[in-house]
Amino acid sequence: AFFAPDTFDKLKIRRISCEIEDFFYGLVKNTVEYRQKYSIKRKDYLQTLIELKNGHCVDEKGDRYVNDFSFTMTDVAANTLLYMIAGYETSATTGQFAAYQLALNPDIQAKARDEIIRVLAKYNGECTYEAQNEMVYLNMVLDETMRIHPSMRALFRRCNKDYKLPNSDLVIEKGTMVFIPIQAIHMDPDIYPEPEKFDPQRFSPENKAKLHPCQWMPFGEGPRKCLGVRQGYIQSKMALIKVLQKYELLLDKRTAVPMKLKNSSLVYAAEGGVWLKLRKLEVENVDIC
Repeated sequence: AFFAPDTFDKLKIRRISCEIEDFFYGLVKNTVEYRQKYSIKRKDYLQTLIELKNGHCVDEKGDRYVNDFSFTMTDVAANTLLYMIAGYETSATTGQFAAYQLALNPDIQAKARDEIIRVLAKYNGECTYEAQNEMVYLNMVLDETMRIHPSMRALFRRCNKDYKLPNSDLVIEKGTMVFIPIQAIHMDPDIYPEPEKFDPQRFSPENKAKLHPCQWMPFGEGPRKCLGVRQGYIQSKMALIKVLQKYELLLDKRTAVPMKLKNSSLVYAAEGGVWLKLRKLEVENVDIC
């Protein structure tokens, strides 16, 4: 439904059940009305949607202006639901497969843990946003995880103007739905030698800077790139920090190696699931809030 909405509209197939739609719409509507009644303003995504509903836009410089399009309560609810779906499952998938790769590569796991302990000690055990930003190697682990295991195996985009492919007679006409095979791009040996190998060093700051933006697209690319990039990193990092700080990740015998994917799903998912064991570390590291 999310990837071929026109087809679902023509066949008059509902994307979400009436019960879920009514519940979520009521939840968002009550929250918006409560904020407006008591003049509550917060620096969050919902506040931005409320501003749009009230006819206001804010540009990159922070200047406000009146928008020239309609944005209703239904639009607020729909965008909130989309944000929750995209922001929860994708981060969970990234965390899951990062844990899988760390269990499969104990040396990399130990290096990531050492960085976590060292950085947190600097911040008195508090896992602040600044502390997370200093965990460069953990970031590299996540980037390599999202290369091999992108939460979405492909993206769809609608062509907004006629485009002639270079060195070809092929013209992609305006309105055409374009399929972008993210997983295939990420596993291209011409871009990433030994693509099956888990190697965080590919995404060291200097190596990542050499990549074309469209050679690594777990969040998409361009003006419609995922809005929740930072949120995704924060959620996945926080989960790994809490686990690696106190436990060693081990593979369970129920987890297939090499992993087999569900071929019927555009969302990245393992056949039979990912099963891991946690072994408590003998020396307890500094705690976090």
